[in-house]
Amino acid sequence: MAASEVTRKLALAFNIPLHQINQVYRQGPTGIHILVSDQMVQNFQDESCFLFTTIKAENGEGFHIILK
Repeated sequence: MAASEVTRKLALAFNIPLHQINQVYRQGPTGIHILVSDQMVQNFQDESCFLFTTIKAENGEGFHIILK
């Protein structure tokens, strides 16, 4: 699975228009936000569960999703 597919699945699952999701980040153990990449997705464990929050983009158009 690729990072773009994770973004698409989040959009479908939570009824968010895909074009409004600007970036998807994973929150690290110290709270730092790390951009989700294809390599990161491939290292997710099967059946991983995440909480997520949305943050309005700085430009006011769309959202960033933070996986926790």
